[in-house]
Amino acid sequence: MKFRSFFILLSLSMLQLTSCNGQEVDKRKLLGDWAIKNKDDGTVNYLEIFIDDSKMYYYDINVGLRPSSKYYIKNGSIFHSQLNSEYERIGEIFLDDDVLTIKGNGKTLLLKKISGTETLGRFVNKEIKKDIFWDAYLQRYEKWTRESE
Repeated sequence: MKFRSFFILLSLSMLQLTSCNGQEVDKRKLLGDWAIKNKDDGTVNYLEIFIDDSKMYYYDINVGLRPSSKYYIKNGSIFHSQLNSEYERIGEIFLDDDVLTIKGNGKTLLLKKISGTETLGRFVNKEIKKDIFWDAYLQRYEKWTRESE
């Protein structure tokens, strides 16, 4: 009886480990609006990303709305294609509630889920005007700048 209990406990533990490591990220949990949470080594600018079921949209304070890129997820990594180029690996992705971590090219980016009504997703989908999005974006940018100091 003790051996059987031990075996069941060991099996459950191994199942738990394999489900945490190497499990494909649920794409549905990626959908929505995200903002850079960390400054990394000082080379990261504030950026907001909107992810829908097939494309990623980027809004950078210096550039504005960048061209969208197609993406897919495979083996715990995210790949994207900008301007119909070949797909490139961005990095490994990890999702923990409302924080998305992307590790690649020697950098780790943390993105925090954005909620609210004045988001990049609503702007991209033409549900709000640019000036409304821009005002909200600047408020989030200023908050990020203060928190990152």
